[in-house]
Amino acid sequence: MKENDIDMLPDRLNRMPVVYKGMTVREISLMVGVGAIIGGLFGIILFILFGRWVLIPSAIVFMPLPTLFFGGNKVTKLKRGKPETWFARSIDLFFAKKGFNGNNLIFNDQEFIVRRKKLKNNKVKQK
Repeated sequence: MKENDIDMLPDRLNRMPVVYKGMTVREISLMVGVGAIIGGLFGIILFILFGRWVLIPSAIVFMPLPTLFFGGNKVTKLKRGKPETWFARSIDLFFAKKGFNGNNLIFNDQEFIVRRKKLKNNKVKQK
């Protein structure tokens, strides 16, 4: 080996860094988006009750904070023991099944079995 060669490449070189409560930037942005939608709905309810339109943008701005705080615990529990890309892939699969397949995700919902089955004339057929 030469002096400038790298002995080994780091294992986590291309992984998304964990930023807050075990979530990556993509997961945090998803939680903030969900919080903004919840805040918008909550703000509309407050507008109907109190008649002040300023409650709608206020709720949109402030609702992502509790959503991120409490939702972070839920996302961390969901991700525990699963591969790092599981959460992002499950979100992609959810939207692909709803018809929003922007990533051109290919999925197939059939059972996959790797087993041999004997035929009548003693030949083995791969299933």
